[in-house]
Amino acid sequence: MRIIFPCLKIINFMRCLVIDDDEAILLQMEKLIGESDLLEPVGFFADAEQAAVFLLSNKNVDVVFLDVELPRISGIELLTLLKTALENVFVVVVSSKERYAVEAFYKNVSAYILKPITKISFIKAVNKVKELYDEKHNPVDVKDRNFFVKSNDGRYVHLNCNDIFWIEVNRNDICLHTNDDEFQISATLKDFTSKLPQSIFVKTHRSFVVNINRISMILENDVIIKTIEGDVKIPLSRNYRGELLGKINLL
Repeated sequence: MRIIFPCLKIINFMRCLVIDDDEAILLQMEKLIGESDLLEPVGFFADAEQAAVFLLSNKNVDVVFLDVELPRISGIELLTLLKTALENVFVVVVSSKERYAVEAFYKNVSAYILKPITKISFIKAVNKVKELYDEKHNPVDVKDRNFFVKSNDGRYVHLNCNDIFWIEVNRNDICLHTNDDEFQISATLKDFTSKLPQSIFVKTHRSFVVNINRISMILENDVIIKTIEGDVKIPLSRNYRGELLGKINLL
């Protein structure tokens, strides 16, 4: 086990802890974290039980990078045991096996990094966590998130975030669907949805983003959204299923 306690250089850094029994991975993560402008390390552990003791006695951790296959206790089991201690911590699961992804998201994991770790996969995971971190610490009430959009037919339409049921790509534009209307917008899906609250809008397919507050049912390959005209099926791709499950309140 190695633990380091550096001085925080910027108070807005996300304080992170790494749990992995592979010394090479710990060294790689130490290097990647050191190069990040968003993270400050507070500990590196090869032993899950010692990490658990640390987490139970320290409240200054924002992010945990967690290996799944650990000796004596798995990362998934650790998430269950530390459920209360990790309530306000963003967990990034790191594993060599993709099959753990769905189970991890059931545990409200924020991101997933598949080994071997690359700089790109690490940065993507950290950026995703940073979005969630910023949203948590600078919350925006969705009820107050009002804006105007200019549709392709020249209308300036006043909307609230929760008015949007789903968004889909339509050729080179996107279409916003509300309960009883739709608006064609000259924008890309990525650019438009980046301005929306990430906690309630989730991608289900490369061409679809849905408002999770408007989902009435999740099927194997679709989600169902109820509108005044009836149920609408939105495709749910395997690649996005885990992220969707991670954002809903699952009892």
